[in-house]
Amino acid sequence: MTTQTSEYPVRKKIQWFCAGFLWGCVILFIAGIFYLRYSLIQEEISQYPYEETIERFQQEVRTLPGWTLRTVPCGLPPQTPGQRIAVFEICARQYSSALLQQETTRSTAVILPCKIAIYEKNKTVYIARLNLPLFMRLISNSTIAGWFTEQVVPEQQKMIGGLLISERKQP
Repeated sequence: MTTQTSEYPVRKKIQWFCAGFLWGCVILFIAGIFYLRYSLIQEEISQYPYEETIERFQQEVRTLPGWTLRTVPCGLPPQTPGQRIAVFEICARQYSSALLQQETTRSTAVILPCKIAIYEKNKTVYIARLNLPLFMRLISNSTIAGWFTEQVVPEQQKMIGGLLISERKQP
């Protein structure tokens, strides 16, 4: 009496497993690219016209203690009606100095100060910023990502929260 063996030899099963595993990795990689493409930059609609959005944003930043604000004119296109753009650098010394004092987190200097853009597109005013918690999880450890999520993001939300049509929850 012979025992019935599997239809496929062990080698074939291993080959099919490896092929399935590789296809799964490819699909996960492609899905990750699409997720990051649409999630890395947060773009939200302002409820005010362009000039008023800029004025209110500047006022809001000035009310938060420790934050500095400056405009970034470099590389911006000439301002034309319906396509205006203003980019602001915001920085808080208490947060940036804490990051830059540690050798392991000095690489985050590349994104300091944080930038916020206010611009017109299709007759609508948008406010765009880097999704800091997601970005920091990609380039750094979870401690730094948590620090940005708990410290910097809430203050940024105070700066722009009153300008948005509907306030979006942070990831």
